[in-house]
Amino acid sequence: MVARNRRVIVHNVPYFITCQMRWRWDRQELRAIADALLSALGGIGTRWNGSLHAYVVMPAHWHALITTRAPHDISRIMNGVKTRSAVAVRRQIGGSGAVWQRRFYDHVCRDARESEGALGYIHLNPLIAGLVESPELWTWSSWYAYNQGGVPPVGVEPVEGEFEARWAEWRYHASTSRGTAPPFLREG
Repeated sequence: MVARNRRVIVHNVPYFITCQMRWRWDRQELRAIADALLSALGGIGTRWNGSLHAYVVMPAHWHALITTRAPHDISRIMNGVKTRSAVAVRRQIGGSGAVWQRRFYDHVCRDARESEGALGYIHLNPLIAGLVESPELWTWSSWYAYNQGGVPPVGVEPVEGEFEARWAEWRYHASTSRGTAPPFLREG
């Protein structure tokens, strides 16, 4: 039996997202998946009236920092991104079945400290995972937009203004993926 947890729906504040892939991809497949995913993430502003602030595509998962705006909630945006990218992946590398795990992890950034921590975590993830010796060497990341003044594969918008997550509408959703929280979200 699947547990039913509540997902907080808050607009105009960033969500830190983690989405797991169904399996770990080799380098060639990862290129096709990253291209398809980045194309779908690039449509957040136009298709779902949201803002993409940061992202990184890893061999077994991806992270993003996304702000939602009514009427689109994070579940609708994630469903759209995962569906569009999975269709493109199947077109490029073939096969059938799910590309992404069904659920995803989301955390509402309650203040500027949490959103800055999420940005750092996202951009340092390839380095921490031992995939590269420096974050600028990882192709599928928004790191350049924040650190070199360059152009990342998909444009991002900076997190703007002061915010606090005060208002929330509770909805029931299937429980999100389980795992260890990133360091910036842990108590202590």
